[in-house]
This record gives sequence, structure tokens and C-alpha cells, in this order.
Amino acid sequence: MQTVLIADDDTILGHLWRELLSDAGFDVVSCANGQEAVDTIRQGKKIDVALLDYNMPVLDGAQTLGQLRDRFPSVKTIGVTGVACSELPAAFVEGVQRLLVKPIKSSELIDAVTAVLGAPAATRTEAIKASTNWVRFSLYYALFLISCFGILVLLQNAASRLLSSQ
Repeated sequence: MQTVLIADDDTILGHLWRELLSDAGFDVVSCANGQEAVDTIRQGKKIDVALLDYNMPVLDGAQTLGQLRDRFPSVKTIGVTGVACSELPAAFVEGVQRLLVKPIKSSELIDAVTAVLGAPAATRTEAIKASTNWVRFSLYYALFLISCFGILVLLQNAASRLLSSQ
């Protein structure tokens, strides 16, 4: 299983991406800043691709990219930013294999990761569709159960009124 490292200080977004990529069949590691990302890899965690947010505390995306290039050149990188590309340093823009601008669609994120890794995108997309189908089924089933419960309550109330009127 291939491992994706997410380095982004936005914990909510990081959690969403973690779930999305996990559902697509990747092992996912999350870090809140660039230093944590470098330390994670330094401690021996095998990382295939790193998603690097440009604006992070401690080490920003460009600094993190520089350290990864120097120490771990086999790790592929995808840059992520909410900043206009024209405001990014050329070393960051040109140093990553892909650059994604926030907000990022789910399919765009998965396509970028699979393209950088050279993995077949169709397999990942099917995994997401299967996951989405189970979520949809669960919601419909819950709605069905609630409806059945409501009908039973109405029948019980009607029966109680009928019996009490006799």
C-alpha cells in the first residue's frame, strides 16, 4: 500500500483529505507543519508522496520541499496552496510534481496523487464510488427505519384511541 503524507496546518481540511485518500486505498499520515513532516520521514516512515501546503508554521511548504529534496529525494511531492500561484516562489512551483490550488475537488486530489505515483486512477475512483454507495445506502436505510418507526407510533396512537373510546 502506498503512503501519502499530508502536511497542512488546517486540521479540518487535513482530516477530510485523510478520509478521502484512505477510502481511495492509500495509507495516510498527517502532520501539522513541515517540521513534523520531515521528522516523520526521518524517523523511518516510508512516504511515497507528500502533500505540502505552502503556508504552514515552523517550516512552510517551500522550506519543507527544500529539506525533502536534500534528504529524501525519492519522496514525490504535490504542492497545495490557497495563495495565487504568481505569489509563490519559483522554487516551490517548479520543485513539486503537481501544484493544486485550494479549494480542491476530491477527484482532483485523487487524480493528482495517482498521477504522481503512476497508479491507475480508475481503481482509486472505483474505491471512492463504492464508499459513496455504502454511505448513500446507509442514509436511505436510516430514513427507512425512521419512517417505519413513525408509522408504528401512528398505528399505536390510533389503536389506543380506538380502545379507549370503547
